[in-house]
Amino acid sequence: MAMEGFQERFPDIHGIDAWQSVQLVQSLQAKLLGHFVRSGGRLFWDEPPEPIELSELFPNVPEFED
Repeated sequence: MAMEGFQERFPDIHGIDAWQSVQLVQSLQAKLLGHFVRSGGRLFWDEPPEPIELSELFPNVPEFED
């Protein structure tokens, strides 16, 4: 997993199958970005560079709902 400009390298994430691995990565992304936003960070779309809410990226995570 890479989040350019956010963190250099993440450890490899393994699950019992590909689906679980994807779910684990998404969970980690949600937690890290949630912490970033709660600490005052802001997220933007790449093109065009407009603000985006965390709930738009992770709509099924209750703590990120507007």
